[in-house]
Amino acid sequence: MVDTLSVWARRFTVDLGAVRRYSPLTVIAYERDLSRFLQSQKLGDAPPGDRAFSPQRFQNHLASLAADGLSNRSIARAAAVLRSFLSFLYRCGATDADWAERVPSVRFTASLPRFVGESQMRTWLDAMPTATRWELRNRALVELMYATGARVAEVVGLNWADVDLDNRTVRLFGKRSRERIAPLGGQVSATLTSLISASPTAATAHTGPVFVNRREGRLTTRAVSNTVADSFAK
Repeated sequence: MVDTLSVWARRFTVDLGAVRRYSPLTVIAYERDLSRFLQSQKLGDAPPGDRAFSPQRFQNHLASLAADGLSNRSIARAAAVLRSFLSFLYRCGATDADWAERVPSVRFTASLPRFVGESQMRTWLDAMPTATRWELRNRALVELMYATGARVAEVVGLNWADVDLDNRTVRLFGKRSRERIAPLGGQVSATLTSLISASPTAATAHTGPVFVNRREGRLTTRAVSNTVADSFAK
């Protein structure tokens, strides 16, 4: 008998706490957002698969959240939770395709920029888990962008050859291949060193990308944006 999505949802939240070591409050928030999706689409007793998932279902769910008065930020978090769950199903072999890319992006209305103090940023960074290679990747990604002011496109194109851990610098290529050298700082250098230790040797080849997905391919700009957004939604 095929397990239902409710069963897989419980496995997902257990994985968040026991394996990925998310905080209890974060696990509760993920569980709440996921439960809301399954209830709104009446999918709790359905098995994973093409009949359960469709771009239209995802769109309907996010639209229902907007109709309930949730802010764009809350809707974006719910979409991130849904993407994480769908990728979990694919990694576990419950689905033949990763439906995460079919979840619509949520646009934010224009607003004044919100600046984050150094102490608050340090608190956020210190709270990020580092138990696995992928958690180290996420922390290194956020730390590098914060330390260097790198754009998403610059991070996506970063290769190990561009990273000089001895001198704690990184070579970034901006628009029209304009090159600049930025200091890394001790913390991000240490996290990158840990990432190298946690990665297969082939994954840290001199010409290989620094930030890769679970298939060892270069992260996309969307994946980087989602990772950063998800990190600060916890």
